[in-house]
Amino acid sequence: MLSRLNNRKKELSIEKRSINEEIRQIRTGARQARANLSGFRGGTMGKIATYQRAGITSSTENKLSPLESQKGRIEYELIKIDQQINRLSGFMGDDVVYTEIKVLRCSYCGRRVITGEVCPGCGSDKTTYELS
Repeated sequence: MLSRLNNRKKELSIEKRSINEEIRQIRTGARQARANLSGFRGGTMGKIATYQRAGITSSTENKLSPLESQKGRIEYELIKIDQQINRLSGFMGDDVVYTEIKVLRCSYCGRRVITGEVCPGCGSDKTTYELS
């Protein structure tokens, strides 16, 4: 079941990448089209350019809207899959057993120290054991 979920997650990630690429291309095309109209200011040509820039913005938003909703749906599915993977991994029985390890630390600054050496942080030779 985990392998199926991981495969589905990979498929969705690839699909999301392709949608992101389409979005990037649409935005790049719109930016270039707007740049072609950037030199016109004032007068009749300026008004025409303003309307054309507004049209470019409007058409860009219309093209991006379905792609953004698809991307949102994919992200929602990815979140749900991650939740399922986390839930299932709790039942795997692969829990790591933590053993208590005593770590030698400086009693003043708390840095890890080596047995028989002074603390590199504060120079103290007093140590204490702490469970990590």
